[in-house]
Amino acid sequence: MNGTSELGHDSDLLEQTSHPLNKEEARQIREHLEILLSDPLFHHSKRLPGFLRYVVKEALENGSDTQIKERTLGVLVFGRAPDYDTNADPVVRMTAGEVRKKLAQYYYAHPHVDVQIEVPLGSYMPHFRLASPTASPAAEPAVPSPSVASLAVLSAPLAEPVPDSLGTHPAEKSSRRVAPWAITVATLVVIVVGYVAWHQMPRENSVDRFWNSFASPSKQVLIVLPALSRVPQALPLYHFEAESVAIEDAEVAARLSNEFRMRNFGSHLVLATRVNLTDLRSNPFVLIGAMDNVWTMRLSQSLPFAFERSEDRRYGRIVDRKDPTISWSEDFSIPNANIAVDYGIIARFTDPTTEQPTLLIAGISAEGTLAAGEAVTTPKYLDMLLQTAGHPPGGFEAVIETRVIDGQSGPPKIVAMRTW
Repeated sequence: MNGTSELGHDSDLLEQTSHPLNKEEARQIREHLEILLSDPLFHHSKRLPGFLRYVVKEALENGSDTQIKERTLGVLVFGRAPDYDTNADPVVRMTAGEVRKKLAQYYYAHPHVDVQIEVPLGSYMPHFRLASPTASPAAEPAVPSPSVASLAVLSAPLAEPVPDSLGTHPAEKSSRRVAPWAITVATLVVIVVGYVAWHQMPRENSVDRFWNSFASPSKQVLIVLPALSRVPQALPLYHFEAESVAIEDAEVAARLSNEFRMRNFGSHLVLATRVNLTDLRSNPFVLIGAMDNVWTMRLSQSLPFAFERSEDRRYGRIVDRKDPTISWSEDFSIPNANIAVDYGIIARFTDPTTEQPTLLIAGISAEGTLAAGEAVTTPKYLDMLLQTAGHPPGGFEAVIETRVIDGQSGPPKIVAMRTW
């Protein structure tokens, strides 16, 4: 399986570069690349370092807006003939998918680095995230608070008082005119300062509301991963607590952990085989994966759409409980590289058994799980999902579809939705 994902990042520390890189930033990226490639995730591979070195070099020299063609990489990095068949030999696409996975693993294990390299879906040109420079207090313009501004205007003298020819002090003649004028100015200052401050306040968008409302009850979320009992030799794995987890499930878990960390919520990864009902009754939780996650299969049976598996375990499907003639299925006997489409479920609900906020992110196969994970961790897709769901107070369940090419999942598309 060759699922891909965008890399998560700590938005409090890193920001994607949207300006031409200066020499210092380019130096930081080159140093980080060498550290990255010395890690066992990349060091033991023959293909990944060459791919990553080439695309980073191109981005630094020509800018990240430049496009690199698959054939160019095949010829210059992997030594293919200039006229080789890219459809018959997907070495570039397969390597790009592996690079995305390894980057996700590395940054999940090293969340506080100052530089991150990511290879976005649909492109071979990398993007860079660098630590935001912290402005010194002296460099920031001072904005007086409304109370200080008011006092400054009200207490400042308008002019040095000079007696007139009759000996009458100006303050005695103009006191009634100055006070209203000063109050008017002070009021305007307060209004302007307040207006600026109000516009500078961080706003909570629909994506933030979604995550904050889900995790707020306890500030700690359980992320429940399926453990694989039978592991095909060709399946890329992530070893967790002496058991094997599909790399696609680990990628989704990493992206979710990042969403919670960005909003100052804690998260804890647990295996479905190691968690019990008492654990699930203690915190909000996320269920990742379907067929190999016993808790997904148990707790999703009351939802409008549910996962089912044939008795011979060859077929998996999502069925509409209201109308069982409507379903979305997949033949597990087909090699993953030949799968053309996969389906998944995204559900947000309060589970009646645990009485806890529950989020289900699962596909019939790994590509469906990846697409569902992308839908809830990418602001564009999550906002579209919430708009379709209409922000229901109770919950929602969506069936998503993803087109798969060479084992890589495409963008998630909503094909069915129920709200309550």
